[in-house]
Amino acid sequence: MSKMNDEFWWKNNKIRGVKYDVKVMGQIFLDDDTDLERRGSCLPTSFEMAAWHLMYKRYKKGGGIFSTLGNFTIRRSHRLSHAPKHSRIGTFSTASDANLSKNFEFTKNKYYWNQPMLHLTFNCKVSKMLDFINKSAINMGIWDCCKGSIPSPKDVIDSLNKSQRVPIFTFSFKRPEIEIDPDTKTVISVNFSEEAYLRSNFNPVDSPGHAVVITGWRKNSNSNGKSGNLEFLVNDPGPGIDILLDLTRDVGETIECGSQYWISSSCLFDSRWRPNGLYEVYSNSEMLDANDGGVKQNLYLPEYYVSNMKVLKNGHWEDMY
Repeated sequence: MSKMNDEFWWKNNKIRGVKYDVKVMGQIFLDDDTDLERRGSCLPTSFEMAAWHLMYKRYKKGGGIFSTLGNFTIRRSHRLSHAPKHSRIGTFSTASDANLSKNFEFTKNKYYWNQPMLHLTFNCKVSKMLDFINKSAINMGIWDCCKGSIPSPKDVIDSLNKSQRVPIFTFSFKRPEIEIDPDTKTVISVNFSEEAYLRSNFNPVDSPGHAVVITGWRKNSNSNGKSGNLEFLVNDPGPGIDILLDLTRDVGETIECGSQYWISSSCLFDSRWRPNGLYEVYSNSEMLDANDGGVKQNLYLPEYYVSNMKVLKNGHWEDMY
């Protein structure tokens, strides 16, 4: 576990980057250019990843195999010694009086928060995500870092350094085609659709937009030993899949979706997909209490403890202890 004894540890000039090990999750609903009512599920998927970061200490021992928000604890079962027992936050059950006196009277239908359920609830709107999560009793809240202003690279770095969170980063326009070097995980090229951009340029509200999670930053040294270009590590829900077309796949088949890459600050903040928001999912209990579970935006505090942080020092990534 990492404890930040030095309040300003990130000002150490030997530290050239910070990153967190966060599970990549892919979106299972895609945008439909011919139907504006059909939007992709990048926003709830990004929320899942930001929440997963806060639960890392529990997940890293074998949990987190489901795309659900959970408080995973690993326990041995008397029937399956290798199977973990999972308890999840974000659950609710239903029952009906119509079942009284029947042999299933005491059974309930249990539902878990997951990407499809959150996609339906958020409806691709950040305002609905904030309202739903901040009013839910799940010991998590969402802080609006920019409150309507455009986020800057410094805002993102502050979230990663000072707050020890992985922020949700949103765009006005849809995800471009991104080519990634499979060996270095760095972006080779970004191909924006000029036609789609021009079509939506005057009506950004009608554009599908996109959301990702920023999980790190770095400044690599150049040949002169000086600080190089700023890059960010992105957990991207895309490229996703269209579950509405893939429901005929074999049961148990794994479908590849989601990506992770290092991208330059200039590409990430390119106006052709227009960054428009930065949101931190937090679990600090003092912050939650002061903010009425997240409903208010009064007190802002860091997470204090993280266990999945690495820092870039002397050209190498090291665990932050």
